[in-house]
Amino acid sequence: MLEQVRGISARSGTSTVWQTQRIKRRWVAGLFGIAPRAITLDDLIALNDEMISLVRAGVPLAQGLGELGGDFPGQLGVISTRLATRLERGESLEHVLGQTDFDFPPVYRAVVLAGVRAGRLPAALESVAASVRRLSELRRAVSLAMLYPLVIFLLTYGLFVFLVVNVIPVLVSYDWTNTTPTLVGWVNGLGDSVHVWGPVVPIVVIGLAAVWWQRSRRAALLQPGFGDRYLGWVPSLRSVFASSRAGAFCEVLSVLVAHGVPLAEALRLAAQSSGDARILGSAEEMAVRIEAGGKPDEELDQGRFSPLVNWLLLTRGSKGELVQSLRFAADSYQRRASRQAEWLGLYLPLILTAVIGGAVVFLYAMALFVPWSMMMSEIAAP
Repeated sequence: MLEQVRGISARSGTSTVWQTQRIKRRWVAGLFGIAPRAITLDDLIALNDEMISLVRAGVPLAQGLGELGGDFPGQLGVISTRLATRLERGESLEHVLGQTDFDFPPVYRAVVLAGVRAGRLPAALESVAASVRRLSELRRAVSLAMLYPLVIFLLTYGLFVFLVVNVIPVLVSYDWTNTTPTLVGWVNGLGDSVHVWGPVVPIVVIGLAAVWWQRSRRAALLQPGFGDRYLGWVPSLRSVFASSRAGAFCEVLSVLVAHGVPLAEALRLAAQSSGDARILGSAEEMAVRIEAGGKPDEELDQGRFSPLVNWLLLTRGSKGELVQSLRFAADSYQRRASRQAEWLGLYLPLILTAVIGGAVVFLYAMALFVPWSMMMSEIAAP
């Protein structure tokens, strides 16, 4: 059965040389107690898919991850092997994922906890798989959309340096009838220190872009605070995040309720799996009222959940009706997030190119033509 899972993962073609090098790296890392680096989105997607395959195939995670860890490249193999080792010691999956040396996002750990609590781990993992894939695709779209404006900026900056070094000094050397225009003199003064600021600006810009690209690869991007920090500045992307989190909440809540988890506990677990602060607060308030034997009040919860989720929870009928309604809501939110993500992937490159590239080109044009127009006005003066 394990061989079938290995066939599903399609990673059995690794070369012997690569395997030997990987084993040496892992042995050295284990010898010196080197903790793995932060897990990336791509690593989380691959690991999540393998865990779904293993559980559905009936293979114990400790055995399956230990075997498949030999086929995972680099960092993912290290994490998979360490997970298997800890699971073999009898530790629970949700406890192992919470250890600091693995650096899994709290949202992902909450999804696993909810799946284990409901006895439906594959369903819980599948609920987060779509969100992680969408987030990875959005990150790639943003990276590609930023590439062209970055190239435009660097080219325009190079032309500006050329202007300061080669063109402005010629203008200044012109025999002005009155005095050299202030702007021309100021730009010419920049040429005296071009050896300082000239290489610094592109190095800083490229460095910031590289830091953003590297940190945005982390699976922590799934966590709302981290994700908003690195992608929240993109137009309409916060709306995609909100739809994805609402969909994740409804999906996990439907799984928990369908498998007999008390509603108050299900609300808390599902809210933790969404990671949204507003959903967490409203779910806690509603759970407290339910545990106290009261009925959720519309005024108490209004504006905290989304209107659809708020209405479903306040007017819930039988268990079957609530589960069906939550699944419908989850599908609706996920489809909305997918449409928004597709729109961003199509138009974001155009928007960033027009805004960033247009602004850079405009500033360069002003730096070039304003001094030139001043010189022409001076020449034409009586």
